[in-house]
Amino acid sequence: MKFLSVLAFSALAFATSNIRKGTLSIIKGPFSDKGIPISVIDGRLVANQGTTYFEHDQKLQTLKHMDSGTYLNINGQGKFLFLNEPLQGFRLVSKGLINPVLQLDFQGTDVFELCANNVLGYDSSCATVGDTRHVRIKFTHTPEE
Repeated sequence: MKFLSVLAFSALAFATSNIRKGTLSIIKGPFSDKGIPISVIDGRLVANQGTTYFEHDQKLQTLKHMDSGTYLNINGQGKFLFLNEPLQGFRLVSKGLINPVLQLDFQGTDVFELCANNVLGYDSSCATVGDTRHVRIKFTHTPEE
C-alpha cells in the first residue's frame, strides 16, 4: 500500500513538473556584465528592459506568452512571432557545471540572432549582415506563489 502511495505521488509530481513559468533574457557575454531582458512587443520577441512571463511545456516542447496566451513560432523570414497554434521543438536545456542555467534550444540549436532593432530570430537575416549578433537565451524559472 505504501508503494502505491509513493507511486501516485511520484506520478503527480512528474505530471505537474512538465510546465515551468518564468522569464527570458539574453545571456551575458564578453561585452556585457548582465543579461538583457526579453519581452513581447507587437507579437515579436524583443530584447529590451521589459519583463514578460512565459510558460514552457517540457512535454510538448512549446513556449507560451502568458499575457496573450499565444505560442512562440518562427515565420518564413526566421523571425520569432506569436500565434494561436503552438510550434513544437522549444526545449530548456541545462548548461554549465558551476552555475547551471536553463537555455532555450530549438530543435538542437541554442544560438539565436539579435538584429540591430533588437528583434530576435532563428536562422533569419537582418537588413545587413553586420546588424546580426549571435546570442543565447536563458530561461529563469519563477516559483509558484
